[in-house]
Amino acid sequence: MIINKKAQSTGYAWLVGLVALAFFSGVYIIFDEVFIEYLEPITKTQINASIYINDSVKQELFAGVDEYMAYWNGSAYYIFALIILFMLISAIRKGTDTGGP
Repeated sequence: MIINKKAQSTGYAWLVGLVALAFFSGVYIIFDEVFIEYLEPITKTQINASIYINDSVKQELFAGVDEYMAYWNGSAYYIFALIILFMLISAIRKGTDTGGP
């Protein structure tokens, strides 16, 4: 039996949580710029420029793009909230840093 389980310690959990927050923040910043500055305008321009799509379908496609962008912008906050919840639970749980309850 391993006496000092590093994965059970609060400090290790907070370190993992902070690294995960930094990683996901960087990924979100990069992909958010790509989606908002490039992908969304190009997609809407291509939909609008198409002569084969009627106006009612264009409006549905625009609504779908907006819905996806709202999902994308909201999903990062759910991930951040889960990581912070993990960090808070690790801070308030009972136990010692040696792995025992």
